[in-house]
This record gives sequence, C-alpha cells and structure tokens, in this order.
Amino acid sequence: MRGRHVFMGYLSDEQKTKDTLDDEGWLHSGDVGRLDSNNLLYITGRIKELLITAGGENIAPVLIEQTV
Repeated sequence: MRGRHVFMGYLSDEQKTKDTLDDEGWLHSGDVGRLDSNNLLYITGRIKELLITAGGENIAPVLIEQTV
C-alpha cells in the first residue's frame, strides 16, 4: 500500500518508520496474501509467523493447524 492516508510513520521512532516505509512511500505491513482470478486479495498470514520447512518452503502455521 502507498499514500499519506495509509500511514505516515511512527511518532518519535524514525528507525521503525524506515523499516516499515520504503523510500517510495510503500508500506511494508508484513501481511502475506494471494490474488484470485478476479484480482481479489486474500490476506492469509504474516511474514513473521511463517515457518520455513527443511526444503526451504514458507508455510503459514494456520495451514498446519487446520490439517492437525
């Protein structure tokens, strides 16, 4: 996402703002999602919640929880 209406930064935390907003103003929320064939966006998890398998695949814990 991008735009001043989305997010301007963290109050008194310049480093956290730089970690979240890139130089072009894009917000890196940490959300993971997918687009379907109709270009609808589905949020499926968060980057920090991903588990990395021995084969290097990133899997959201919720998929494992639903299977178990």
